[in-house]
Amino acid sequence: MRVAKSLGRRRLHRAKALLMQGDRSLVDIALALSFSGQAGFTCAFRQATGQAPVSVARYLA
Repeated sequence: MRVAKSLGRRRLHRAKALLMQGDRSLVDIALALSFSGQAGFTCAFRQATGQAPVSVARYLA
């Protein structure tokens, strides 16, 4: 279980970095990080951070 959590954290850390760049869509980020799609990415991101990725992207832009 620890390995899965560690991988999940790494993916979300990378997602935050990609959101900060601001030049990729949420779909592109989700697929680049091996999520099944934008919905799965948004759900995992919100569960981990308490915020939707679009909100974080707007804040960082």
